[in-house]
Amino acid sequence: YHLFFIIIIYFLAILLVVGVSLFVPLMSSLHGVDLDPQQRSAIADKILYIHARFWPAFIFIAIILSLHSLLVSHRIAGPLYRFRKAYQTIADGDLSKTIHIRKHDYLHEEEKHINAMTVAIGSRIRDIQLEYQNMAESLGRIRSFEASGAINAEVLTELTELEENSRKLKEKIDFFKVEPPETEGGP
Repeated sequence: YHLFFIIIIYFLAILLVVGVSLFVPLMSSLHGVDLDPQQRSAIADKILYIHARFWPAFIFIAIILSLHSLLVSHRIAGPLYRFRKAYQTIADGDLSKTIHIRKHDYLHEEEKHINAMTVAIGSRIRDIQLEYQNMAESLGRIRSFEASGAINAEVLTELTELEENSRKLKEKIDFFKVEPPETEGGP
């Protein structure tokens, strides 16, 4: 609606400029001292004629342009609102959703780019999650060597620290919500 009010201010500015340029010269010439009544009558007729033609046309076009401006602003504001919600969702760590704007809205190219960005980041996060799973499995296998006594105290201390770092990494990775990876042979 902010854009709509700016457009109304533009219409009022146009009205002022056109009104002043049309009516002020006629009004000032009407008050000339050397005019006879016939000349004053002709100027008054011009003023009345312009009033009769100008105001209905101006009001009509102002209403049409205001409605069109409101429609256009909604076609921009709607996608911007959806983008803002998507940014908040991404900031909350949810990369599983995409943006969908209405068919006749503007900013479809931006929608495409934001969705591509979200998919690319989500894909990289899934890769990190898979690598984390591989690392956790490797740590589990190394930990199983402890029972056989194949690990000395220094390695065991390093393994414990590595497991703690792995736990912290898991907490940070789990912040993100992404679509599960596609399996081969199906969606």
